[in-house]
This record gives sequence, structure tokens and C-alpha cells, in this order.
Amino acid sequence: MKTRKMMIILVGIVVVLASCKTGKEVYKIGDYYPDPKVKFSAPGTVSKGTMPIGVVFWIDPASSQDGGKTGMAGMIVSLAEENTDGKGIKWDDGWDINVYHTEATDMNSGSANMATVANYIATNNKSWNNFPAFNWVVTKMNGQTDYNATRDRWYLPAKNELKMLYAGFSGKVYESLPEWIDGANMAGYDDAGSVEARNVFNQAIVAAGGAPLETSSDPYYWSSVEDYDVLAWVVNFQNGYSFIDPKPNPSRVRAISAF
Repeated sequence: MKTRKMMIILVGIVVVLASCKTGKEVYKIGDYYPDPKVKFSAPGTVSKGTMPIGVVFWIDPASSQDGGKTGMAGMIVSLAEENTDGKGIKWDDGWDINVYHTEATDMNSGSANMATVANYIATNNKSWNNFPAFNWVVTKMNGQTDYNATRDRWYLPAKNELKMLYAGFSGKVYESLPEWIDGANMAGYDDAGSVEARNVFNQAIVAAGGAPLETSSDPYYWSSVEDYDVLAWVVNFQNGYSFIDPKPNPSRVRAISAF
């Protein structure tokens, strides 16, 4: 027992020293970004600290000294989401004879998919309005008329980034999960700890004036990954189940960003 306590203390010392050396904040899943110590007097009203732009859901293992629990780099999810009529918006508006084959197929990088869609729009005389899920990120989250990966912070997550979000939302380290294949629930999604973690995570979002991640009524979130001309990947935030769905069907949209 003493040995275990000593190891925990040493890990904590390493994290603190690393933070002091780099001058960067050390975050954990569920922290606000950029100021994890911010306080609110009312939803979205800061009483002390800096107004957050998002909540941490993943820690980059390369920046971590404790297996991805804490670190100085990772990803955050936006406080806002697009859920028109409580269900969401289309991935794109193509159907029947107007089929858009973007080739946005990167399962791990939503930023790369955003750039692919931008190129498709530019070379095929289309508009971001033809891609409502992407357009919300471009116009509402980044405040732009086009997407530039170097300039813009926010992007529509890839399918595996959405699964990482669901894992962090559920209080789990994505890399430590057992095999999680597409078309299957996340292991332990319904255990008491995961349910409580999602409640706490959503409470943090609401305290900052944001919209909670949906887990019960139409809890489907678009990824930026196209599976075929008329299909794209969705993740169910009730259980982590991933599947493909027709692009014109409405699903919710959330933006993510690296830090």
C-alpha cells in the first residue's frame, strides 16, 4: 500500500514539474478549457476566471504521465450544438440525381475531412449551404465563409473522434477501452460510473451556458465521414453505437478542437 501511494505521489510530482517547465496548464477529462478553475455565478456568467470555449474530453497520451488521465494536450468539445427541431440537420442536401461524392473518408481526422469537403465545394461549383452539418461549423463556430485548417479552430469530428468524445463523456480513457468495433455499444456504457460521468460532464456544459450532449431523445451525432455517396457515419450518444445513415436524415452536430 505504501509503495502504491508513493507511486501516485511521484506521478503527481512529475505532472507538476512538467507543467512548471513548459508553462502549460495540466488538464483532465471534464475540465473547462482554457481555464479549468473558472467559476460561474449563473449559467454562462463568469464570477472568477476565464470564460471557457469548451470541455476537455480526451487527453493526448503523448502529453500524459498517467495513461491519458491528465495532460497538457488533447481535445475539447464545443459548448454549443446544432439540433434544429430537437433532431438536428442534414449532412448534405444531395439525393436522387444530386448526389455528392466528396471522398471525405478519414476515420480519424475531422479536420482532414473538412478540408476535403472544402475542396469538393470549390471544384464542383457547390456551396457550404449544400452541406448543412459542415456549414454550421464553418459559419457559426469559426465565423468564416470557408474552412482553412491552419486558421480555423473548430471542425466536425471524424467517426473515431466522435467515439473518443463519447468515451470521455462517459468518464473513460479511450485508449484503455476493450475492442470497440463499429455497430457495437461501448463497453460499460450503462454502468453506474459511466452514467454519473455523463451527468457530471453535462452539468459542466450547462453551467458554462452550453447545451448538454443528448443521450435519450434522438441522441444521434453526425461525423464528418462519408461512407458512400448517400451515406455517412453517425454515433448514438445513448450507448456509443456507430452506424451509417442517409445524409439527408437529420442528426445533431457538435464541433471539436485540439489544444
